[in-house]
Amino acid sequence: MLLKSSYDPRQLDLWSLGTVLYMMVIGKLPHGRIKTEEEARSLKPLGFPAPNVMILTPQIKELLVGMMAYVPSSRYTINRVRNSEWFNAEADTVQIGSFYLVRQPQKVCDGEREREVKAEYEI
Repeated sequence: MLLKSSYDPRQLDLWSLGTVLYMMVIGKLPHGRIKTEEEARSLKPLGFPAPNVMILTPQIKELLVGMMAYVPSSRYTINRVRNSEWFNAEADTVQIGSFYLVRQPQKVCDGEREREVKAEYEI
């Protein structure tokens, strides 16, 4: 779509779904913001955070790489996604990352309104 050429919407939809899944798992866009046609043509291979930052299962990495393959004909189909190991995990929960390792911002102090609400509700 960015390259302004004909495309198969099903393959583009899978790219979009892969982008959304990547954003949900990693917390950022896979290739940053693409602003120009030149940037779209020079996409680099999909990268993942270092293991000391976020541990990802091989299954989610494989799924993301397959959904976001640059060459549309090699991109996963919806059937392949639906039958992927990650999608069909037998566990009650599916681990998509070690979010506890990601550094979260710390609040320095409460605001005046927040102190008032806490006092009112005895929090």
